[in-house]
Amino acid sequence: YKFVLTTSTGTLVATWDNITGVSNEDTDVYNVTDYGLVGDGVTDNYAAFASFAAIINAATKGTVYFPPGDYYIGQIKGVNGATDIQWTNLNGVKFTGPGAKISIKGDFQRDGTKNPISPFKMTTCQYVEWDGLEIDGNNDQMTLAGGITESGAFALINMAGCTDCVVVNCYLHHAASDGIKIQASGNTSSRRVSAYKSRCISNGREGLSITGLYEGLFIDCDFSQTGFTNAAGTAVGSYPGHSPKSGVDVEPGSG
Repeated sequence: YKFVLTTSTGTLVATWDNITGVSNEDTDVYNVTDYGLVGDGVTDNYAAFASFAAIINAATKGTVYFPPGDYYIGQIKGVNGATDIQWTNLNGVKFTGPGAKISIKGDFQRDGTKNPISPFKMTTCQYVEWDGLEIDGNNDQMTLAGGITESGAFALINMAGCTDCVVVNCYLHHAASDGIKIQASGNTSSRRVSAYKSRCISNGREGLSITGLYEGLFIDCDFSQTGFTNAAGTAVGSYPGHSPKSGVDVEPGSG
């Protein structure tokens, strides 16, 4: 991808070339259904998803293809040993799936020990692209115990210490916390992360949260309706959301 940023009068401000560097050439293609994932909206894909992530972590690169369907993750973080789906040290991976949706279990009460699963917990990865995916956090099915605050640890796509990553034509909605979170991993900030023509709406805390990033570019994206957690995204639902309920939150001193 190449982006050219100009003022309204045409003055060049910046040019970004090779946003990801992810190439489909000479890389293996992984169809997730060949690794046990089922896109019927009912089957719990948690174990298959976690096992598949370990395979990609070992390969470090490739194209991950989700055929059209609804890939449900039916576990709760903090229950029966379930954790986020962990992706570490990737170097050239494209997640693609126009017509595919990843759905997170939302029909439970968050009480400080139970949290939703993040399907993309990325740590020190580079040259990663998400293209055409929908991720539904199902916060419209969720309730919140009194006095529980959001630490910001949960996001549908959570990048820590990642570089040269891009989110393209994705629809990320109804997360309990953030649609996209970009942060540091220890003392290593994320660098050169971008999003293009993507929507992050009806999330509980923020559409986009940035606490540790050098160079970010976000073009033709929608980060709106934060806190409007009913199914239609038009009003506060059973899940009340969390402060600051902002579309975009940038905290440059956080990492």
